[in-house]
Amino acid sequence: MLGACRKDNFIEGERDIGQSYFPLDTGFFQEYNVYKIEFDAFQNKSDTTQFILRIEQDTFFTTALNQSAMRYKEMKKENDSADWKEIRHHYYIKNQFYVENIMENERKMILSFPVQNELIWDLNSYNKLDENLLYYEKVHQPFNISSYSFDSTVIIKSLSRSSFLVEKNYVEVYASNIGLVYREFTNIETQNNRRQGIKEKFELISYGRKI
Repeated sequence: MLGACRKDNFIEGERDIGQSYFPLDTGFFQEYNVYKIEFDAFQNKSDTTQFILRIEQDTFFTTALNQSAMRYKEMKKENDSADWKEIRHHYYIKNQFYVENIMENERKMILSFPVQNELIWDLNSYNKLDENLLYYEKVHQPFNISSYSFDSTVIIKSLSRSSFLVEKNYVEVYASNIGLVYREFTNIETQNNRRQGIKEKFELISYGRKI
């Protein structure tokens, strides 16, 4: 049974359910070093890119279903001296049960509340993609990356495992009062010695509030 399906009887605010791991605050931004490899089986080649990604919380709005949501905008640049280029918009919905990312009409449940060990939920509960069960591997634990050390984080992993033909990896780390600070994602299929898919890594390098 999926842990996220349990609707615990609690009143929001009576206990810490972990919502600080995904703060919503207009003007708040995060910047990441991104390393990405894309494999093209048809052309039998791979393409490696590195860039800086900025994700900025833009405005609150109310959806057609009367849900409060935060609109995000994403920008990228090739290096520190380059100009930012806006690439896309998406939005998040956060309530007392989950955080949902809606991008290009595809819904993904990226966090589930309350944050606790052994809680399991399906990332793709609200879309047509294959089931991808996530779980909290560690909760309220310190975590270090190149630029920062965090006192309290949660580490999310997928129950999906690699096989002989498919390489899979899903790791996301959220820090209290900051949000996503680290991400690894791999989904590569190999057929006839040709690879198709993507491998990427995000690491936080800066965060703050737009002035």
